[in-house]
Amino acid sequence: MEGRDETGRFVPGHPGGPGRPPGGISLLTILKHKLEEVDPIDQKRVADKLIDRYISDALENGDAQSIRDMIDRTDGKPTQTVMQTVHDDNPVHALIRELVYGSAEPDTEKISEGE
Repeated sequence: MEGRDETGRFVPGHPGGPGRPPGGISLLTILKHKLEEVDPIDQKRVADKLIDRYISDALENGDAQSIRDMIDRTDGKPTQTVMQTVHDDNPVHALIRELVYGSAEPDTEKISEGE
């Protein structure tokens, strides 16, 4: 493939993907400029109207992904809990569980992301 080495990686001088062209402007930048044009007293009202319009358009068009994206960007994505179950009698694994969790048997309540 053109612009890639034998492992498929992009070679210097060939950036990956189309991305935003140099000098391009983001939607966020456009929205910020629009809000700067509004009297500071009215900025919250205008921002609220923009958000209401975005949500109503997404609902009318059945665009659940847009609403999900907006919620994820304002409230953050929910943390994912990971449960691990070990079904072996390997003494090395039992020792690791003992050292990490204080028990040779896994406690599924303790095994979650960030703990």
